[in-house]
Amino acid sequence: MVPLQDVTWIKHLYSANQVERFDRGRFRVAAVALPETAMHHNERYRFRLLFFEATTATPVMAVNIESDMLGGWHLTLQTGSSRKVAASYDRPPAYEDFRVAALALADAEIAAQPAAPPATAPRKPRRRARTGG
Repeated sequence: MVPLQDVTWIKHLYSANQVERFDRGRFRVAAVALPETAMHHNERYRFRLLFFEATTATPVMAVNIESDMLGGWHLTLQTGSSRKVAASYDRPPAYEDFRVAALALADAEIAAQPAAPPATAPRKPRRRARTGG
């Protein structure tokens, strides 16, 4: 999978409240919660699940609860440079409800990804035929 192009995850992973870390299939997941504020449009996200593949230091997927400029809240899925809105809310859900919806959304996205090509064994170099001379 392609790493996230939105680098706000760096700030959130290191400065927000890390709720939990866990493994999910081939992914390591970090969950963060950003503090609630009256002016929530100043901080777009409330909760984020960041999905890291085993060998990567950059997440390849994020599922978020984020606000829009009009004050609505959305469950979004980010992969690479794309963002999809999966659900909308008048108020952000509790973390436990977000987690259930986010994992279902992530599982569906992972299942929809094409399977990785099978690993092939490295080929032995061919020996050149010696020619007399």
